[in-house]
Amino acid sequence: MDDLALYAGLGGVPVVVGLTEVVKRFLALPEEWEKRVILVVAIGLGVGFNYLVSMVLDPKPATSVTVAFGIMAGLAASGLWSGSKSVVGK
Repeated sequence: MDDLALYAGLGGVPVVVGLTEVVKRFLALPEEWEKRVILVVAIGLGVGFNYLVSMVLDPKPATSVTVAFGIMAGLAASGLWSGSKSVVGK
């Protein structure tokens, strides 16, 4: 597996943040459900995005590594979003 595929997937964290926000607005969940569901959505989008990027850059990606980096991207996206909300104060 090419390292470029893995790092390109992690570089998609801002994309995952944006897609997670779109899903959040589309679902319009109550606030107590939102915190639980959005984390799972962010991880799922991170895995999906990382797998897609890995497939484009490498025809046979290492699935376990791709999924691990996708989970990291999803967690980073949700942490980035909650951290920025704390700084702004919303």
